[in-house]
Amino acid sequence: MPKVLFVVIFSFFCTQVNAHLLKVFAYSQPVNSADDLLVKGKVYFAGGERLGSAPIDILTTQGNSIKQLMTDNQGNFTFTLPVADYTIIVKTNDGHRATWAIKSATTTIKPILNIPAQDELISHRQMSDMFALQLAAQIAPLSEQINDLQDKAKYQDIIGAIGYIFGAFGLFTWFRQRKTS
Repeated sequence: MPKVLFVVIFSFFCTQVNAHLLKVFAYSQPVNSADDLLVKGKVYFAGGERLGSAPIDILTTQGNSIKQLMTDNQGNFTFTLPVADYTIIVKTNDGHRATWAIKSATTTIKPILNIPAQDELISHRQMSDMFALQLAAQIAPLSEQINDLQDKAKYQDIIGAIGYIFGAFGLFTWFRQRKTS
């Protein structure tokens, strides 16, 4: 009976099992004068083991699949698409799934910089602006993910807090019982 009770309680608190948590990481950079995005990334399990030959599906913001590809033997992938927002989805045959969002903050680079013709030089200020915009475009998705992770209360945090409360109550009861003895 205690085993059944444990399974019921455990399944109540666990909405997702992460025995082999699948992860995908990607970054983008503009190519062809910021008209296209070159996206590079990797697919791996938590702990660092890479997943080779994994199927990847690229979706638009409307959820339409626009490209399918596979990772190489080391779990890496590379593709080029027009500048826009995309979602990368990786699924394995055994039910693992991971997603990554590509944000196209780079769409503002070309109009802001007024990129000169090939025979003209780019000023130091234009180069600084280009680097600042590209850095902001790359950091924005990571900052967004960090904020999302910090805002979520995890079940293990809640269980840990309840454990501390029971532990403090137990110590309080033990000290109180010692005083009355």
